[in-house]
Amino acid sequence: MLGRARPNWKHLLGDLVTVFVGILLALWVDGMATARVERGERARVVADLSRDLARDSAQLDLVMEFQAARTADLEALINASNSGLWPVDGPSLAAVLNSMGLATMTSIADTYEDLEASGQLAEVLSRDERVRLRHYYRRARTPQQSKAAEWREWAMANVPDPHWRLLLPEAPNSVEAETAAESDSPATRGLLDFIGTAESQARLRLLLAEAQGNMRTLKSTQRTASMALQILRGT
Repeated sequence: MLGRARPNWKHLLGDLVTVFVGILLALWVDGMATARVERGERARVVADLSRDLARDSAQLDLVMEFQAARTADLEALINASNSGLWPVDGPSLAAVLNSMGLATMTSIADTYEDLEASGQLAEVLSRDERVRLRHYYRRARTPQQSKAAEWREWAMANVPDPHWRLLLPEAPNSVEAETAAESDSPATRGLLDFIGTAESQARLRLLLAEAQGNMRTLKSTQRTASMALQILRGT
């Protein structure tokens, strides 16, 4: 009777080591591939979010420029109604009254909203990045307030001389309206008297305070956009 062949432990051990190393190598290669995909996805998301934020920032600059001009116009309007004179070297009274509205921005939030809805934000962004972005988009979505339209509606209903309405918004674009808009025209002087009344002054000062508050909000929103952009870019 032949004896059983003894197992070659060296060969078995070598085979086991080979299989183990092969498995580890496969896992490492798979991990490297996954990491490359994740890095590529993160780079794409960061690039898209950075592009949206940069566009928002540029839009905010334009809105703040408009808001600063409207604030200056309101201050000039209050001062002119106190003096009864409208400066001849600036825009006409009609132009100021017609541009008292509020410039608004529409945040470009498609990338952020898609990632938020799909739950991918937590997969590709760090906690600090998510907090910064959430803070910015919450501010950007908050609408600004303006009572300019309310003031114009009140002025149109209460101005005592119909001729003065040529200086108010929605006036016909005619030679008569252009003549009335001249700085020393009777219509301009009369409308300044009307604007100088206590009720009109109170309404204008509320508009001025509102415009100044909106400017502060815009500046704060711009700062949050810059901070979100910096943390995404790692700067």
